[in-house]
Amino acid sequence: MVSRERDPGTRRDRYVLHNELWYETFTRRDQVLVRWGASTKAPKPSAPKPPPAVARPRPRSSSPSSTER
Repeated sequence: MVSRERDPGTRRDRYVLHNELWYETFTRRDQVLVRWGASTKAPKPSAPKPPPAVARPRPRSSSPSSTER
């Protein structure tokens, strides 16, 4: 977009803005937007399914039952 130029034998640099700046900017912008749009349409990997729930044993109550008397 911008380049630095120097005349032979001088110590001063000139920064030059290219004539095709707007054309290059919009051309590259279109390329970026096309890639961005393609990435949103690509299938996304699904998350792995969680493992099935495991049955836990019930805790025993601390009170005596009627069969233990």
